[in-house]
Amino acid sequence: PFSAETCLASCSRTPVAPVRRMWQSGVEMTWGRAVAVSCLIGVIASSAYFAYHEPGALETSMEAEYGWTPAQLGLLFTAYSIPPFWMTVIAGALMSKCGLKMVGATLLALIASGTLIGALASSSSALSGTGKLYVWMVGRFLVGAGGEALVTWQQAACTIWFHGEHLGKAMATALSVQQVVGSALSFVVLPAFPELTHAVWAAVAFCTGCLACLGLYVLVERAHQPYLDARAAAGSHGDDIYEKLDDEDTPRTGTWAMVRAMPALFWAQNVLIFLDVTVLYSSANFFPDWLQEVYGMSVHDAGMCTSLIYWMVALAPLAGALTDRYGYRLVVQTVASLAIGVVFLMLYLVPPNLLSPVIALVLIGVLFSCIEYNAYCLLEVTWSSVPGDPEGIGFGIMGIALNLGLVSLPELTGVLATATGTTRHQNLLFALWMFAGAGVSLLERCLPGGQRLNNVAGVPERVEHVVKSPVGTPCILNVQWLEGLVANGEKFEL
Repeated sequence: PFSAETCLASCSRTPVAPVRRMWQSGVEMTWGRAVAVSCLIGVIASSAYFAYHEPGALETSMEAEYGWTPAQLGLLFTAYSIPPFWMTVIAGALMSKCGLKMVGATLLALIASGTLIGALASSSSALSGTGKLYVWMVGRFLVGAGGEALVTWQQAACTIWFHGEHLGKAMATALSVQQVVGSALSFVVLPAFPELTHAVWAAVAFCTGCLACLGLYVLVERAHQPYLDARAAAGSHGDDIYEKLDDEDTPRTGTWAMVRAMPALFWAQNVLIFLDVTVLYSSANFFPDWLQEVYGMSVHDAGMCTSLIYWMVALAPLAGALTDRYGYRLVVQTVASLAIGVVFLMLYLVPPNLLSPVIALVLIGVLFSCIEYNAYCLLEVTWSSVPGDPEGIGFGIMGIALNLGLVSLPELTGVLATATGTTRHQNLLFALWMFAGAGVSLLERCLPGGQRLNNVAGVPERVEHVVKSPVGTPCILNVQWLEGLVANGEKFEL
């Protein structure tokens, strides 16, 4: 059997110093601090969600006051979704060069500027309804330039602060906070204003407040700088730590080589995100008008009812904790996609007096809390065997897939409502997209490596263990290396 000395001698480089610096940094990342940092990151990122849903929350008022059609309202979401095709990649590159604080301030400023342009257009009496639409599209373009890139910023911030299974929990916490503070509150607060002009200026104030929260993040980062320095020295992801400490000895993998090495599972999961996650963000923007037409709700009540979807997404950390512990991510993803499609189909077929929209939207929100977290975690697992550092290019491709959906589905929904003269048929469209997502999720199990996705609990391929040699010297051992010994039938002890 292998002894501890043999295991340690097999390692080409033993990174003792970074671990010691981590232990001697003087700052401990306790559970309470981790939750607080994750929530702060989520509040900052909520600016993108609040601004994105602004036209959806004010859909009825905009159509009544400006004379816009559902198809024209869909153009606002199309304008939002164009810049992310390149901005997510640009922002990712700038984060590596300029840091999170500078890039975050720039993205938040773009969002605030975009909402400001829309508010100025709404306050102008010299512009016609069509003129306001064109100016709003310019503002939405700026919001889109900062919005989706800010989501990438949130993922990068969580990666810098946390790793391993803690990274998944941090992302789930930040996700739930940004959905509740950004998405849910937009449908509750904005329709409550009696004047449309007041509502759009409230959106400007909210986005400006999120920019101020970035200043609080800067102070928190400075207070935890020893911890962050030690995290950076020890390696951001914890896997292949020996190679990361000596980059000049490690051949770099090109971007296109990593793209070509992405397995079929990665592309299938991106198709699922294009289908399922798109429905989460797009459907809510068209629910208020539908609730008013089918159920006769007021503007305020329709906004409150729609917000239930995002209040339920607050359950994402609980769903993440359960799948982290027990696995079955692919099963949960498939069943939830199919169940949401059934709910949308029932909303389309069942008479309104036989199905409560409150129960239906709560159920959709609970199921979506299971889908979104698992979808991102499964996506990260699909590139675990790709050489190099595929995280950046992987999340960049994911952003492109998601925004393709955010461009197409809102426009299709608006065109359908304009052509038929009713919003009743939109739920059938949403149901078809969810059924397609369930089919893709079923297909993933048949692809090479698909069966192991159900065994994913946390991030087992990317975790390190801190152990001690017989003389008490701390060392990091890669779990994948040890698992290779087990797979070969070799025995060892530590």
